[in-house]
Amino acid sequence: MSSTSRNLRAVAIIGLAIAHLATVDVSAQGSPIPSGDDPVLVENSAVTIRRSDYQRELERLPPEVRPGFSNSEKRVNDLIRRMLIERTLAAQARAEKLETRPENAARFATELERLYAQLKVAEIEAVAAASFDAKRSQWEARAREIYQIDRAKYSTPDR
Repeated sequence: MSSTSRNLRAVAIIGLAIAHLATVDVSAQGSPIPSGDDPVLVENSAVTIRRSDYQRELERLPPEVRPGFSNSEKRVNDLIRRMLIERTLAAQARAEKLETRPENAARFATELERLYAQLKVAEIEAVAAASFDAKRSQWEARAREIYQIDRAKYSTPDR
């Protein structure tokens, strides 16, 4: 089978999955639930999407998109449908043990390494932010001192 045929076949399969899963109604969410609860937003026979899953997915969006995102029912529904499709396909891939196939093993390992690196960077950034916040007054005092020494360096000319 040629690469083009495989790609077309994959697109067709994903299209069928989308058509099947698009019949799930994710708009009936009800009123907000107390923060201690983690309600199910949508589920099928393979996966469940909870409010906490949705919140984590929102964190992956660019910061400038997040504030008004939840105000659009269409955007929320599209995101939850996409999450449901991705997780359903992932569940199917796990069930079929696709990561053990030789043609997939190297890619799986590479993606796992990338994830580990991202997690480590996030940890380093969190530690650095906490360290900075703990010494904020010292840093602010030092910044004022540097500014006072050469104010002209930090000014912008009038236009």
